[in-house]
Amino acid sequence: MFLLMTEKEWLEKLKEEGFSDLRVVPIDMGEDPEHVHPFHTVNVILGGELTLTDQNGSTTYGPGDRYETAPGTSHRAKGGPTVGRMIIGVKKES
Repeated sequence: MFLLMTEKEWLEKLKEEGFSDLRVVPIDMGEDPEHVHPFHTVNVILGGELTLTDQNGSTTYGPGDRYETAPGTSHRAKGGPTVGRMIIGVKKES
């Protein structure tokens, strides 16, 4: 886990790392069906929690945690017991 940074600091850091389409979105309490993304994705949990399940099993992330998903990785996500917030972004490799 990184040291806790502000939302603005995370957005700046991720932009410097080459991520684009950066947005702050709610983490709903429901579960997303299994899916894939065509791009490398990054998620940073700002509040609440999110459980990601992929071929490696399930991991729950909380405030200050960051995870990345490679293009084409099948996964599903489930929000915690309360609504949270996270930053999402993509890195389009050339």
